[in-house]
Amino acid sequence: MQKSTAGRSPRRPDAPDGLDSPAQETRLAEQRHPLLCPPQNFRGIPHGRSESRNQVRNLGTPFDTLTPSTLLTRTSAPTRNMYGMVNRALKDLISERFGEATWQEIRTKAGVEVDEFTSMSTYDDAITYDLAGAASEVLETPIEDLLRVFGQYWVEFAGKSSYAILLEQAGTTMGEVLGALDDMHTRLALSFPELRPPSFRVLSDDGETIMLNYESFRPALVPFVCGLIEGVADRLDVRVTVTHVEAKNEDNPADVLRVQVSSK
Repeated sequence: MQKSTAGRSPRRPDAPDGLDSPAQETRLAEQRHPLLCPPQNFRGIPHGRSESRNQVRNLGTPFDTLTPSTLLTRTSAPTRNMYGMVNRALKDLISERFGEATWQEIRTKAGVEVDEFTSMSTYDDAITYDLAGAASEVLETPIEDLLRVFGQYWVEFAGKSSYAILLEQAGTTMGEVLGALDDMHTRLALSFPELRPPSFRVLSDDGETIMLNYESFRPALVPFVCGLIEGVADRLDVRVTVTHVEAKNEDNPADVLRVQVSSK
């Protein structure tokens, strides 16, 4: 049975120039090494302002070789400390861009019974992972691309919430905002006592290049962080290129990102 595409953007207009078929697009993707994630307008997810999207270059895990079932699984995140605000943001992203019916299809595929998430309540991390994995399959979009856009959207979502003041007070440059993320999480913990946020540490910042440590017990979220950095850049009206230069390992629990900043 052919899958309905109602409520979604057509795929071919979103393809880069010169790509006339999915096969050509696949061959181009296979030639990209290191992985450039993603193209300006990747499959399935329409951008609000595609001309201002920033490129994200990833030199770490080859996310395009992993399927949602291997990248995001229930066994990956057996904890219960993901606040509902995160799931609400994911629901809003999907509903706004693809419609309520698509959200319901994704929720059903993920096996998630909850439809309305309470911001101040905690949920199993697995719910968020399952929703992201199901969204990747339903939208026929690589999981790393979906997470990247979710990271961008998260900044927009937070900027409209009652916690927008924290973003406004974080700083006026990329270095200032990225350096203030841990402090923002500390202040958020006053309202969200079970919060287990990631940690960010600016290693160096010369105004044009920022070296950033990102540490989290949650797996596979580097693309989300890349998108989050892009979302901050859009908010500050600058352009960034984010490079994942070092993946965490047994000797180093942090991923290292290079953020190159330029004016638009």
